[in-house]
Amino acid sequence: MKYKYPLQTDSFNIWDRLKVCAFLLNRKNKLTLGPKTEELEKKWCKFAWGVDAIATSSGSTANILLVESFLQTYNYKPQDVVVFIPATTWASSVSCWTMRGCQVVFVDINLEDFSFNYRSLTNSVAQIHKKNPNKIKVIWPTALIGNIPNVDKLKEIAAKYNSYLFADLCETSLGYYNGENILSCFDMATTSFFWAHEINSIECGMLFTKIGSDRFEEKINNAEMIRSHGLSRVLHNIDEKQRLEKENPFIDPEFLFIKEGTNLRPTDLNATFGLLDSERIYKYCLHRRKIWRYFVKNLPEKFLPLNPDIIPFSLPLIFKDINTEDFPLIKLKQRLKEVGFESRPIISFVANSPAYKHLAKGKTFPNSRFLSLTGCYVGLNNNLRIKDVDKLLNILNNV
Repeated sequence: MKYKYPLQTDSFNIWDRLKVCAFLLNRKNKLTLGPKTEELEKKWCKFAWGVDAIATSSGSTANILLVESFLQTYNYKPQDVVVFIPATTWASSVSCWTMRGCQVVFVDINLEDFSFNYRSLTNSVAQIHKKNPNKIKVIWPTALIGNIPNVDKLKEIAAKYNSYLFADLCETSLGYYNGENILSCFDMATTSFFWAHEINSIECGMLFTKIGSDRFEEKINNAEMIRSHGLSRVLHNIDEKQRLEKENPFIDPEFLFIKEGTNLRPTDLNATFGLLDSERIYKYCLHRRKIWRYFVKNLPEKFLPLNPDIIPFSLPLIFKDINTEDFPLIKLKQRLKEVGFESRPIISFVANSPAYKHLAKGKTFPNSRFLSLTGCYVGLNNNLRIKDVDKLLNILNNV
């Protein structure tokens, strides 16, 4: 079905497409990973500030690269690692850990910033820490639908229980926490430039590592190699590259595999799209703020109140109460479809899904369940206008 108000509209106009065509027609340009990818990485280092950026083929492979870089840098065995993950998140935020054999502990969310329920998180981490203080603990929040987690609270919990703190920020590349871009608030974080996200490269993701964080250079070197089959020849750190070659004099440096790795690389074609869209970062920020504040200000009282001070990923519609007799969410989604608004569930109550339910070990997650029964979202694409929001608000007032 073609929607009048889709989740995302194409950001690329005819002039953008002509620029991409010109790039393709120039036989001197590299189409796989090359200078355009490096240019995109540098652009995002300047935007986020205080980080090093490594582009990947998607946000999901950025998560995989974070996990692999972490495990191989510290030489940790996956079975010794326990990861605390919100019960409502993306499946790929869980599978990057479980497919490696790490232990996952699901924690319920809160209904204000939609990150962890911080009291539940504290209790869960404390319980594991008390049982085995030497267990390697990772706190792994998601920035759900563009909201910003309480970074100070997360850092407090991580410090108290000697835990690592990383983040999956695929839905809030443009967000800020206390004046700092959210991408630079964590030692390691990922984002996605998938077609439906705030900034898009069609398919692309990025791993950010905070400059000056523990074993920073080692994490960067390892991530670069892991992204490209584990090869040393891809290192930007020439001194490290030469050191590794001298340590292995009888192996051709073209095929010197230092780390376990695979192909997680993006292409320069994706990076070309990403560079074009990244030129409009601040324009998108202003547009999204304007639409969001108007939407939040006029949201009917029967819906959950939302933080007006974020740069949103989408427009969430969450009823305050569950009414299983009237099924208002089903009626709302049907009405949205009739008028032409495409909608989606608010990510997924992943701890209740067939693939991961066994990891919940019988625990219930009331806030995650509530959100799955009462909430959906419509797109806040870069072409949405105030008059379109008025049509949406009219639906909400009459459901």
